[in-house]
Amino acid sequence: MISTEQVEKLANEHLEGTPNYLVNVNVSRNNKIIVIIDNDHGGINVKDCVSLSKFIEEGLDREKEDFELEVSSHGIGQPLKMMRQYKKNTGRTVALTLADGKKVEGVLLGANDKAISIETEVKYPDTKKKEVVTVNYPFEEVKQTIVTFKFK
Repeated sequence: MISTEQVEKLANEHLEGTPNYLVNVNVSRNNKIIVIIDNDHGGINVKDCVSLSKFIEEGLDREKEDFELEVSSHGIGQPLKMMRQYKKNTGRTVALTLADGKKVEGVLLGANDKAISIETEVKYPDTKKKEVVTVNYPFEEVKQTIVTFKFK
């Protein structure tokens, strides 16, 4: 079976020195390989995905082991996985799912290795008053963070 580490090594080798970076690699038992990449300054284009796909294919031997390969960009609705993604999305609205199942939405103010900081609206049911506050959530309390988009 093709290993995740083997694909990660090839992807990182190809992406080195570019603004693109590896977000995730998943290799299933039947050798379906899914590679997700992102970019610090904008989006990933088809050319980026094709180039990486060809590089990975050349680094693997289909004669030894057949595989299916899919290379794509980090998409809307996918959870953030790396600190670089948090930094890139500072100022955007995010939805947090906390470890206890609670959901919180707010503007991402920043993140570090320990916590994520968001600006969120708190409603006080007894007074019907609303207040915007900054809240820090330790990463061990955050199950996932997803950038949200509202269409008007």
